Amino acid sequence: MKNWGIPDQLVEKVKKRDKLCAYCSVKLNKSPGCDKSTLEHIVNPKSDKPTPEENSEWNIVMCCSSCNSSKGAKKLSIWLNSDYCKKKKITLKTIRNKVVSRLLRKTPRINRRAFEES
Repeated sequence: MKNWGIPDQLVEKVKKRDKLCAYCSVKLNKSPGCDKSTLEHIVNPKSDKPTPEENSEWNIVMCCSSCNSSKGAKKLSIWLNSDYCKKKKITLKTIRNKVVSRLLRKTPRINRRAFEES
């Protein structure tokens, strides 16, 4: 286990699934640069020891190092209002990653609002 306690088996599954950045859709590669692939928790763990739900395949995506660095520990809605996202034209409507979309669809409206607003 490494990478925020994400099991190696899950890391490999996510790498096979995601070939584009979950947010900006740039093609990911393993060489240094802004398109280097990184693991990203959509909803960040509440502690240094993520729960199984926080470390599930439905909360972890691959994204480029630029997006990951910019988002950091911010909630998605806060980050989507950042200058970085405005410059790269990243919005809820432009995010095509099925995992991010599924998480937003499955989150009940009242909880989704809390997830997006704070």
